[in-house]
Amino acid sequence: MSKDLETLNISVKSILSFSAILFLLIGEYIVLNKEIEEAKRLPIPTVTTEAYKYDKKYLEKEIAELKEEVEKLSKRLKK
Repeated sequence: MSKDLETLNISVKSILSFSAILFLLIGEYIVLNKEIEEAKRLPIPTVTTEAYKYDKKYLEKEIAELKEEVEKLSKRLKK
């Protein structure tokens, strides 16, 4: 066991690197907790049925247009 301790070399550079990584992780944890607390205080967004229907119609229209474009492109590639 004493041989293992003799071969264990810890440099100042490795200690500073470990400290910097630890500091970074703790900072990210604190920021994440603050963002979570802020999100808890925000009001819950409500989606009305009208907004949902509008979004659905808009998306269906966009999908139809994209299908037409894909068909045109596939026809051009077949030529």
